[in-house]
Amino acid sequence: RRDPERLHRLQKRMRRLVKNYPGRVALKAMQGVPAHALPRLAAKKCDLVVMGTHGYGGLARVIHGSMAETIMRAAEKPVLAVHAGPGQIALKRLLCPYNMRGYSIPALKYAARLALALKAELTVLYVPSKTQRGIEALARLDIEVRRILKPLAPDFALEVIRGEPGKIMAQDAERGGFDLVILAEHQGPWPGRLWGTTAERLLRRLATPMLTVPAA
Repeated sequence: RRDPERLHRLQKRMRRLVKNYPGRVALKAMQGVPAHALPRLAAKKCDLVVMGTHGYGGLARVIHGSMAETIMRAAEKPVLAVHAGPGQIALKRLLCPYNMRGYSIPALKYAARLALALKAELTVLYVPSKTQRGIEALARLDIEVRRILKPLAPDFALEVIRGEPGKIMAQDAERGGFDLVILAEHQGPWPGRLWGTTAERLLRRLATPMLTVPAA
């Protein structure tokens, strides 16, 4: 709704929040449903969407919804979701879950480029199926990841852990002290979408900032 007084207050607050940022800052106001308006704006104006998230799960998610999940699903650009109160973020150790499927390759390449730009460590995590042996999974992972990342040639570590993927990813991210988790946002077949994508489920479990990269 149109409320010039409220908009003025928000602009003053936003200027205070970014006053120490050395680069250029533009403030923009839009009307409409955020979940619809933001992806359209992002497609035209930016390379990365950064937003906060409350990380609701279960019934709270049904009641309140999750704007971050909705934007991740709809945006054509990478989306960085940050939980409340992370303090200062130092991006020195990056974790990229990779399931050796085609749609997750763009996220792996994005993670490698980001690690190079930030001079950060990159760990590639794979959660094998129950039928795969750990040694065989690691060998296959090593061959495939090196083939994909050969043009980028970053230093990276490989890790194979068994278990339920979303739970393992969340535990590994926090136990390993990673600063950022990077993974693909991929819409699987119906009715799996009812429970959310792997990225959406992980967002509800994870306190670490998370960056999703569209599969396309």
